[in-house]
Amino acid sequence: MKTTKKNIVTKSLAIGLAAVLLVGLGSYSYLTSKTENVTNTFATNKVLVNIEEESGSNYNIVPGTSETKNPRVTVDNSEDAYVYLIVTDNTQGLVDYTIDEGWTVLEGYSNVYYREVSADAENKEFTVLTNDTVSYSSSLTNADMLDEDGNLKEGIELTFSALAIQKIKSNNETWSAADAYFYLMDGYVNDDINNQEDFETAISNAYFNITLTDNVPENQSNTQTYSARSYEVTIAATNGTINASNYVLATHLDITSGTLTINGDYTGFTSSNATVTGTYASAGLINVTNNGTVLNINGGRYQQNGRSGSIVKANTGTTVNINGGYYKITGLEGFVFEADGGTIYVNNYDYVNLNGRKTTTYKATNGGTIYVAATIYTDSISSDSQVSDSTVTINGTEYYVITEA
Repeated sequence: MKTTKKNIVTKSLAIGLAAVLLVGLGSYSYLTSKTENVTNTFATNKVLVNIEEESGSNYNIVPGTSETKNPRVTVDNSEDAYVYLIVTDNTQGLVDYTIDEGWTVLEGYSNVYYREVSADAENKEFTVLTNDTVSYSSSLTNADMLDEDGNLKEGIELTFSALAIQKIKSNNETWSAADAYFYLMDGYVNDDINNQEDFETAISNAYFNITLTDNVPENQSNTQTYSARSYEVTIAATNGTINASNYVLATHLDITSGTLTINGDYTGFTSSNATVTGTYASAGLINVTNNGTVLNINGGRYQQNGRSGSIVKANTGTTVNINGGYYKITGLEGFVFEADGGTIYVNNYDYVNLNGRKTTTYKATNGGTIYVAATIYTDSISSDSQVSDSTVTINGTEYYVITEA
């Protein structure tokens, strides 16, 4: 090849440029490594429940006959679950039926049934009524069918509903059937109680956040027990009154706002768990909280059966007026009236019975004060409280004053 001046110049420029690049940029090398992807796959799960009925919703009560009624609960669950059947019976004894085998009555309830359903890929169907049948007794007469005005009774209804929840509560804990149902009921809050029917429904189904907006009229029927399984029922009262004289409410009661008045010789809030500790013991059987809340107890029967705790507890900024009632402690230790920063006026009561080994009538703590009418005062105060040497007069009533020692 013939070498020309042009080729020499071109080569010289290229070599020079390469040298500049080597000098300007330098030469680098690093230690490197790269992994393969590790992909984590998370399986989703479901607990679904449905209730359907093919036999329709309209029935005809004819004494001595029966009809097909076939509600079915269907469960689709990839995790073990509790399934609950809630029966709302407004048939006034005119309709006979039996809940089918496999359903167990939930402790503390008369209208709630449950079953445990294991996980698998198939839908499970469960019958509700034995033989899918409702029947009508041959002993029914016109008197059973007519109301007090001689008209055919209306509103005769039988309602079924279903709920479901996974059995696993956390890594180390499994729900009990009762606790799981109570958790589910948190979503079934009745916040507008202004009549007898709503009150009965709320208490019997253990709704535990109640706003009482009006008086609950007195029920003249036989004594009924509505159990919330010693869980707490919260009442936010707007000048509400419970006049039901024959309720026994097996529960812990929180009163959080407004003014609540309890009347009735046989009203009772009873803590039935003999080994209860913690929340229920420290909070009090009837626990009044939040500034400005007022509780008036004019009657009723109140029994604390727990290991410890008070029957009525007034927290900071609250006022309790005791004008009547029967109070009994059968637990190991406790107090009838405890002013934990709040104020209690004990004007009168019908009866106080202390059966526990370490029980007293009065306890004042955290700046709380108890005023006890001189006519009913008894020297039964806790060791960390003290009573005044003389009385004070408020609105014409003489009181001994109990404060923290």
